[in-house]
Amino acid sequence: MEPPPTHDDKDSNDDDDIVVLHASLAFARLNQRPTSTTGPNKAIDLALDFLTVDIPLLPDRLHVLRSLELLLTAILDEHPDCLRIDDRSSYRPLVAAYPSVQHVLRAVGYTSSSATSLVLSLDQVDQSVVSHALASVKRRNRGP
Repeated sequence: MEPPPTHDDKDSNDDDDIVVLHASLAFARLNQRPTSTTGPNKAIDLALDFLTVDIPLLPDRLHVLRSLELLLTAILDEHPDCLRIDDRSSYRPLVAAYPSVQHVLRAVGYTSSSATSLVLSLDQVDQSVVSHALASVKRRNRGP
């Protein structure tokens, strides 16, 4: 049996190992979920798993989850300013910085005029979907 190859760029391998580890953990969580989860709730859970992989550093992820919690709470409280995320929205930097946030918002029901547009709007609020998303975000926001 041959010894594993040596690498001169150890930091690069460490970064790759961290990404692989986070992806493996996310997929392991997916496999542990009950198979009865369907529809929008499953899409939300998958989007939040992607967020975990997309934002591997816990402090950054907790900051994003807190922001999502505030947004989802505002939706349930029927604040009209959270129904459209555009250049003037305080949530725009969050959506622009992390693709996974856009996946979570789309799972909740936000849509855009094109696949590349960062202007998102929520035309119809499904209270049960938003409530599930909020509960899922709160669970993950507690940290390890």
